[in-house]
Amino acid sequence: MSVSSRNALYATLVLAYVICTSSCGGGSSTTSSSTTNPPPPNALAVTALATTSSNPLAPLVIKTSGGNTDPVTVNFSNSAGFSVTSSAISVTSGSVTVPVPLYIDPNSKTTASGGVSIVLTQDGKSTAPTNFTIEDLPPQSTYGTQVGQITHAFVIFEQILLGENLDEMQTLNIAMASNSKVVGETGNAAHTLYSSLIPGVNNARNDIDQVMLNNSMVFPWGTLSNGTPIQFDAKQLDFMDRIAALYLTQQFSTTPTVARMRMHTNARQGKRASSKSTTQNTFQTILSAITSGNAVYQLTEDLRNSPTSSASTGLAFVDGLQMTAASQGAEQFSSYVGMVSGLAHFTEAVNTQLNLILPTAACLASPGCDSAAYIDQLASDETNAGVNAAAAVAAAMSNIPGILDLQSNAATVVDELLNSVVNIYNLAHSGTLQNISSAALDAVSSSSFGTVANKLGVMNSNVAITNNLGVAASLTGVQLQQCPPTSCTTSFNVTNVADTGGSYQLVIPLDISGASYGTMDVVAFDFATNTGLATETVDLTGLNPNSTVQVPPMSGVCNDTDYGAPDGDDPDCD
Repeated sequence: MSVSSRNALYATLVLAYVICTSSCGGGSSTTSSSTTNPPPPNALAVTALATTSSNPLAPLVIKTSGGNTDPVTVNFSNSAGFSVTSSAISVTSGSVTVPVPLYIDPNSKTTASGGVSIVLTQDGKSTAPTNFTIEDLPPQSTYGTQVGQITHAFVIFEQILLGENLDEMQTLNIAMASNSKVVGETGNAAHTLYSSLIPGVNNARNDIDQVMLNNSMVFPWGTLSNGTPIQFDAKQLDFMDRIAALYLTQQFSTTPTVARMRMHTNARQGKRASSKSTTQNTFQTILSAITSGNAVYQLTEDLRNSPTSSASTGLAFVDGLQMTAASQGAEQFSSYVGMVSGLAHFTEAVNTQLNLILPTAACLASPGCDSAAYIDQLASDETNAGVNAAAAVAAAMSNIPGILDLQSNAATVVDELLNSVVNIYNLAHSGTLQNISSAALDAVSSSSFGTVANKLGVMNSNVAITNNLGVAASLTGVQLQQCPPTSCTTSFNVTNVADTGGSYQLVIPLDISGASYGTMDVVAFDFATNTGLATETVDLTGLNPNSTVQVPPMSGVCNDTDYGAPDGDDPDCD
């Protein structure tokens, strides 16, 4: 029998079987349906890009068909030798969101604009390449800034966020005393923030601010194992400025807080404000916002009101830097020192803001902040955005190129920024950094969290510390201490950081058994040396969740007599 005859006979038999089983009593519909498997879904395919070109370190939405919601990796590559890979930020039915990396020219080892192909891979199957253009980092002139101005503001932003995180951990430690797990975790987190992260960020400003004020300054970082000397200078600071600017514009340009501040500035300045471009005016407003404690709290609330987009923007920034750091030959990048410095400090700021869990002072001053829906939203944000950000930063830290060389150099080179980068890496490598996020997650997951969030008070004021360093002065620490008539106790310490203008806020747990709210001391101090700078006794017996208490201002003096002669703790109060 020929092949065609066999195929015809087979088709006839199959048809007869189907007809008989459906109408001749020769089969059961139940049995038939239980043994029939649905066809497998089509493999993932790209149908469109949200845009065919983009700034780096931004989220890119890719429309897709087929596939499923299993993890997806993305590769950006071209024939010139550029190739980086990362996990997708999110995978849903019909779309995949991925981070856009920096384009580092394989020949010049500098940032540039470059055409690449995008390939998605899911369950071992890859999509056809799709053309895309990664744009170069915009220059400083886009924002109307000078070298160092953006990074200076960003690390102040980082320190304000870390101060707020410290306030949260200490408040939770006091208010959730019956939960031994949370108490242990928040206590350890507070110790890391107080003794390591906040002083480290403060000291990192030594290099940044000195180069900002004098672009010819150079801070040697030793050499890499291949013999290449490395240093922090104006070129590295310029790179940090430009990547920080991308994150700030992408995350905060359209927030209500920036819109309100810009409207107020325009009304005050009139024609002077119109002399700059819209981009420059908006960006200058962002810089003002991130160096003001009250505005930082408001920005955090803005992000909480758009958790999906804010998390996507933050993760794209972290993952985009991580892709560059993990790429082959990253140590040869001309802005290597700026890259590892930004990777450490900028991603830590993103991580901290997305992991804050208590209602902010700005929220507590408004109605509805203590609603069950709002508390549930805080828990949801931490479970999703916070946890994902912490994991992304941990992965980014683990990919710092040349870290063994940096660790070796830090042991012999006295440089505050180098030491701070190595310190953040060590904290991430040991899991200590991630433990801060774990403490937040366990606290917000506790059945008593809603009660704690409804029993918070806000105290604010100003501390004026005269400092000989001007804009390079360190930020002042502020701590509320329980001080009965004879001595102070360490069982009720709540700490934060005053902003560049001296304003500060403290979110304080209320109704704590044994707490003497009528005899509290507020102490201003230097984080680097733990030196007390000013103190004020306050009575907080009237503090309640519905009103903010303004306490008397403080003043003091801080002089750094050896600034410019690195001793490992500048800027400080000698």
